[in-house]
Amino acid sequence: MHVNFVPVTQDGRLSAKDLFGPKDLRKLQDDFNRCCKEHGYDLKRGEIGSDREHLSVEAYKVETRYEELKVKIAELDRVEEIDKKVHLDIEKGKIGYATKDVNALKDQNRALKVETHHKDKEIGNLKQEVSVLQNRLSKAQNEFKSKTCLLNT
Repeated sequence: MHVNFVPVTQDGRLSAKDLFGPKDLRKLQDDFNRCCKEHGYDLKRGEIGSDREHLSVEAYKVETRYEELKVKIAELDRVEEIDKKVHLDIEKGKIGYATKDVNALKDQNRALKVETHHKDKEIGNLKQEVSVLQNRLSKAQNEFKSKTCLLNT
């Protein structure tokens, strides 16, 4: 969340440090986090003094899609295990499931395989996009450095 305000003191001066010191800001952020959790939002509070870096939008999308894909793969594995059990029961002459249920599971299995294939392609495309953007960023940084060097000389 971003909050914009003008820190005007009682005597009319602009002074953020008169209103908020580092301890006050930490307490404000801790209170905000606690309040959000009390209202059912599962926010993760950043670590004080942490040197962690934020992910780029593209990297975040790739990571998120990868997590979604892992869930889908687990679901697919579960359905395939049920499918194998059904086939084994049928081969042994023990039909334990109605044909309608078996067909529904097979349809679900096929749909999950197709969806997994699409997710794989999407992740591949996102990884390529991230690579292209990283190359563009690197080139822009190099160009910026060279122009900075020219300005300094």
